[in-house]
Amino acid sequence: LRYGAGMLGGRPRRSFFFAGVHGEGETASAFYYDPHTAQPALGTDGGVAGARWPLSAADVASCHCAGLRKMRLTELDPSLALAFLCPTRADFAKWAVDARAALQHDDGGGGGGGGGALLDIRPLPIRPHSRPHRKPHRRPHRPSGEARAADEARTPPSPRGAEADG
Repeated sequence: LRYGAGMLGGRPRRSFFFAGVHGEGETASAFYYDPHTAQPALGTDGGVAGARWPLSAADVASCHCAGLRKMRLTELDPSLALAFLCPTRADFAKWAVDARAALQHDDGGGGGGGGGALLDIRPLPIRPHSRPHRKPHRRPHRPSGEARAADEARTPPSPRGAEADG
């Protein structure tokens, strides 16, 4: 699809930004950057060394990963996110039409190996919110007459009750 900007994914508990693919079949590899690579921070007043704006080429270069790595596609976890960058609303509208067409199942002759589209979007089943099982409501325990009288004798009168009496 047009406007593709890469994909995010990788391995369990490790995420990478994939910028391209090379090869076919079992030997195909994806080229990626590790967005978790630490980079020096640019100063709030300009570049790394405190330079003023505009940024130098070295400052701009410091914002990007220096090492491109590769991984076989067979090693990728299937959970991933695709990134697209559409410069205008019109470009987005065109992309949406193209994406819907690409996600339609083909008849086997569309170059997808006869197994349908690479991606498929299906609505998730909506399940009503279920409450955890609760025990039936019980009345609070009420002490017998003797126990209640003993509790009342131990409980000091409230300040309001004292004001009302006096």
